[in-house]
Amino acid sequence: MTDRSGNDIQLTDNIDYFTLFVDPKFVPDKQRIIDLLTPILYDHFCVTYGVETVSQQECIQHLESFTRQDLLPTQPGQFVSSGEYLFYVASGDYTAQIQEVVDNFTSERAIALIKQRLDQLIQVGIKELNYLGFTEDEDALTALSALPYIVIEGEHFVYIRPAAIQNKDQEAARLAQLLTPYEFDVTLDKLKALVRPQENRYVKITDTLNAKLADRILRAKREALDTYQSLSAVEQAKLKMPLLHGVGLENYQERYYPHGNFAPHILGYVDKD
Repeated sequence: MTDRSGNDIQLTDNIDYFTLFVDPKFVPDKQRIIDLLTPILYDHFCVTYGVETVSQQECIQHLESFTRQDLLPTQPGQFVSSGEYLFYVASGDYTAQIQEVVDNFTSERAIALIKQRLDQLIQVGIKELNYLGFTEDEDALTALSALPYIVIEGEHFVYIRPAAIQNKDQEAARLAQLLTPYEFDVTLDKLKALVRPQENRYVKITDTLNAKLADRILRAKREALDTYQSLSAVEQAKLKMPLLHGVGLENYQERYYPHGNFAPHILGYVDKD
């Protein structure tokens, strides 16, 4: 396709992205790793997410997803019945509430939230909670909250506490049946795994990391390895491993539409799956 001047228009491109993960079992100095990763994650969530420039509100939304906390106000209102239908009627000046949070949100708070979440994620040992999923379905949340082993954080993020479950397979089957009416992408086999204790390994930190930010991590890994290899055998034995030994990246591609999702059914989709 060309523009009016006859120049070619690129409708789509395959973009390299990266998933960042950490294996807590191979983290020799957690605080130094948190300090190193935090500015990279800040640039990812709040400056350029993938290839897209990030607004202040989008930054907060990314941090909501990462920290699993509700940082923006939820829209107030109530369901009103009209015949056989229910309608949600908003109340209050919701836009003004959102804008107030956006205007007062600082980079310092963003950085503190990132550090707090990294500290939670990079934990050695058995996980206390296994993540089940996210839902805004109030009926699903009500049904799940009645189960003694379910923990709901930030109002919408649902976890399973395996230590509170006696008969694992029986409870997995019960949970699968309970979730059937709701939009949870989870199989019975996955539930059987989630109701059991899991070692905290290969923790996904984020995805959609662009190549520029991934390169910052790779350069830091190379520098950490060079530093480690320059040490004496005695010093290496004390440290056990290079600083970023447990930090990894996994490459995948997604199709990007510079002009929006124009004719994607013709051009096709590419994603990390």
